[in-house]
Amino acid sequence: MSKNQSIVEVVMKKKDKLTDSGEKEKVIKTNGAMIVRIPDFKKGGGLVPVIVVEKKTKHVLMLAYTREKEFWETFFTHEVVLYSRSRKKRWKKGEEKSGNVLRVHEIFLDCDGDTLLYIVTQTNPDAGACHTGSPTCFSPIITSALEQMRNTTFKIIPV
Repeated sequence: MSKNQSIVEVVMKKKDKLTDSGEKEKVIKTNGAMIVRIPDFKKGGGLVPVIVVEKKTKHVLMLAYTREKEFWETFFTHEVVLYSRSRKKRWKKGEEKSGNVLRVHEIFLDCDGDTLLYIVTQTNPDAGACHTGSPTCFSPIITSALEQMRNTTFKIIPV
């Protein structure tokens, strides 16, 4: 290994801690005195949704899923690794076609521990974040429809 390469050495100790509600919460303590809450992979049948947001623009790039294995790979490599539900396999963004690897700056876990938020920078944004080549997996179809219907009044009817 060269001097420019680095290895993240982590001493992990899994510990069950009781929360205020009496539930057990898994906590991992690393040798850097950092405490990380672990996503609840059991709740979603082994998968946790991941919202991916571009750091500079604050645009939501995609909603994807991760398993525990891919989560830890993302955590340690700082590059987004997900799980493709359609192909049923590991999926590292940018590895196969686009070259648009997503570098992770921050990872957030929601209050329930069952949804992740990755704040990322794209290495090749011109390739697009979506597998279709679009900048984002979301398109403004509702906004476009409303703009085309300028003189239309919309009512929200409770169901």
